[in-house]
Amino acid sequence: MVRNHVFTALLIVGVALCVLTALPFVPALLWAATLAILTKPLQSRFRRFGGTGSAILTTLLTGLVLAVPAVLIGVGLGLQVGDVAERLQGKSLASLTQDAQAALAPWAERVGVRHLDLQKAIQENAGQIASAARPAATRFAVGAGTTLVTLVIALLTQFFLLRDGERLRESAFDFSPLSREKTAGLLERTAETVRAVFVGTVLVAAIQGAIMGVAYLFAGLSNALLLGLVSAVLCIIPLLGAPALYIPIGAGLLATGNAKGGLIVLLVGFLIVSQVDNVLKPFLISGRASLHPMAVFFAILGGTLLVGPIGVMAGPMLLTLVLGLLEALRERMAEEGGAVREEAAS
Repeated sequence: MVRNHVFTALLIVGVALCVLTALPFVPALLWAATLAILTKPLQSRFRRFGGTGSAILTTLLTGLVLAVPAVLIGVGLGLQVGDVAERLQGKSLASLTQDAQAALAPWAERVGVRHLDLQKAIQENAGQIASAARPAATRFAVGAGTTLVTLVIALLTQFFLLRDGERLRESAFDFSPLSREKTAGLLERTAETVRAVFVGTVLVAAIQGAIMGVAYLFAGLSNALLLGLVSAVLCIIPLLGAPALYIPIGAGLLATGNAKGGLIVLLVGFLIVSQVDNVLKPFLISGRASLHPMAVFFAILGGTLLVGPIGVMAGPMLLTLVLGLLEALRERMAEEGGAVREEAAS
């Protein structure tokens, strides 16, 4: 008896330590599981190369696909920076401040600010502005590094999940309290939820990119089509999103005296594009995943707040698993209740 208690205590401590060890890698593991589910059909096309070969090819293609958005973003931002730099060429900081003040003064008067002096405000608050900018820059650098490390770990884990997927699936059958058929159905339903979330995310991102492209066009930007494409790519990446592009572009337009274009970009971005996620995405996902739109909305929002960008996928995935387990529990309770009634009747 004492040995059993000691063994149980050691097992609990060991599992707890393993969980604590894995906690920092939860986002990477969730990304890997999501990528493995989405790329499983692709891997089946490479079966002739064997389990390891097909997993390697699929992982390499996944990394390539993930690298394409970075290239598009770099090209779009490079063009925009060049455009802004050309407009700013030959202008001093004081001249830029005066242009921005002239553009903002009419709007400031409408909200009650009658003596707007940007140059004086910048000079008086230069220290506070620099102090606020340094931590923001540090957080951005740390976040970029963490994202890169997470992506590398996710791709490595994706390879092993694809290569050893069947073995892991059998282990799930062995440890699951449900029957083999119910466990297989639950896993398939979870995978379908992941695919539904992915499709909904990509479609919504395309809509957001199209809206921002039109806004850039009306703002007078010559490369509106490319910027709309970059916006769509950014909307697929939860860590960035469309604000990573339309905020600096809108601010640049305001700074160069194009108040109308800057306001169009910022207002369309804030009031329409940034709100599309909360309206369209839950309904698009709920149709394929057989989940209520409000449940999808809170699952996506809660998952994102809990584990970051991957929560967009992890939230609905966890919801599907829990609902499947509750359904299995309800069926088991109904079967046990029926058996008890039969015994009482006999």
